[in-house]
Amino acid sequence: MARKKTAGKRYTAEEKEVILSFVDEVNQSKGRGGPAAAKKKFGVSPITLTSWQKKRSGGGAQTQAKKAGNSKNPLRRMARILDEIDTAEKELLALKKEYAKLRKKI
Repeated sequence: MARKKTAGKRYTAEEKEVILSFVDEVNQSKGRGGPAAAKKKFGVSPITLTSWQKKRSGGGAQTQAKKAGNSKNPLRRMARILDEIDTAEKELLALKKEYAKLRKKI
């Protein structure tokens, strides 16, 4: 016979926050073991907890360093910074020219 598929438990935002707070407390007091303790107490898998923690800390988005591309290759980040500097200098030059024209009109 085929097994019936059961839907997993759905947690409200409040329930998730209580469980994640418990994980944080255990991690702070013992240094580790929060997800395992939450699994025993609440029956939530560590994988689910990790997913919730990523969403809680910013939608699972990459860190600023990884977005910038400097985590593995600082040369790429340096090139991007140089491009940003060039763009900013061009904008500054255009503003200085506009300022000078306006000043002449006074």
